[in-house]
Amino acid sequence: MVMSVQDALSRVIGLFGPQATWDPTKLYGNLTVSPNGNILIGTSTDDGINKLQVNGTTRLGGSGLILPDGSQQYSGAAGKNKAINGDCRVQQYAASVAFASNSGTAYGGVDRFLAGNVGATGGAFTQAAGTIVFGSVSYPAVVQTVTTPPTVLSGTNYLTGINHYIEGFNSYEVQGGVISVRFLFSAKVAGIYSFTLCDYAGKYSYVTTFSAVAGAQQIMLQNLPIPATLGLGANATTALCVIIGFVNLGSYLTTTLNAWQTGIYRCASNATNWTAVAGNFIALSDLQVEAGPVCTPVERKIYSDALLDCQRYYEVVYTLIEYGYANAGNVFGFTFPFKVMKRIAPVFKSGTFATSNCSASVVTTTIDAFQVNPTITATGPFGFTGATAFAFSAEL
Repeated sequence: MVMSVQDALSRVIGLFGPQATWDPTKLYGNLTVSPNGNILIGTSTDDGINKLQVNGTTRLGGSGLILPDGSQQYSGAAGKNKAINGDCRVQQYAASVAFASNSGTAYGGVDRFLAGNVGATGGAFTQAAGTIVFGSVSYPAVVQTVTTPPTVLSGTNYLTGINHYIEGFNSYEVQGGVISVRFLFSAKVAGIYSFTLCDYAGKYSYVTTFSAVAGAQQIMLQNLPIPATLGLGANATTALCVIIGFVNLGSYLTTTLNAWQTGIYRCASNATNWTAVAGNFIALSDLQVEAGPVCTPVERKIYSDALLDCQRYYEVVYTLIEYGYANAGNVFGFTFPFKVMKRIAPVFKSGTFATSNCSASVVTTTIDAFQVNPTITATGPFGFTGATAFAFSAEL
């Protein structure tokens, strides 16, 4: 069928409207392509710079707005990141913690990141504060480096990889929905790496993988389902656990990927053993865990807010000073409040006193304070100060 010129013009007029009788509900007069090649909507003034210029409210549907770095803006930016210190700027712990063969688990290097060596015979590694250079920016990072390759990773022997636990108070509402996770990742060895979600009680597991090159890259894992039965609660004792780079060649391997299953599974059967050679490392920064089907731009808090978030779990007290006058044998109790109320009553981890005419010890802790009791050894002036910093842990 051949369309006549008159029919074609009629259809164009039907779409846009004739200039003398234009219909504002149609495109004519509302959408313009300027001589500069820019699209104008709701305005006739071209700024000569931006390719799309809209005057009026814009509503996005579907998957949201795709940004130049490949991420998508799907929801509001504020308060979306459930990971605390995901950008690794807060570093209250020792700068590096060594994990010898079968030394267990601990936090170190960077706040809120756990590591461990459980039964990995002969193996040793460090978790330390470091950096990832991505583009032209050096990002603070948590770095795990192999010092001695493990000789036994079968059965229940494993290296944890990089772990981050999200308290129930901050994660309970994602049950029955989906989350998306993004992070900067750097590795010495290219290959397949495990990414695992699980509950803190260790009843359920979800394992998937991502491919990594040797060097730094942005990883985005989107639309990950969270079952309604995961057991998270609005409390301080449950948690959603994120695990990256777990290594095991036995009991915790799984061939079931991209699906939740009952049991403790942490490592994909096809994952690369990145711990096989001394000097191999993995590093992570900008961890973001958020509700929704797509990864959105990284949320960054100002440093003081990020520090306060971390101090709910771990706080270092640098200044303790008390002086007085008392009789020998007297015992006093001095209470020092924490800067932030803790997840639970914390454990006193380390710290020493410098004393004068007394002995002193930390005797109790509560979620908001700790008590120091000096015992007077000689009548007269007495005092105590903190000779070293005092550390208290309420970590998961």
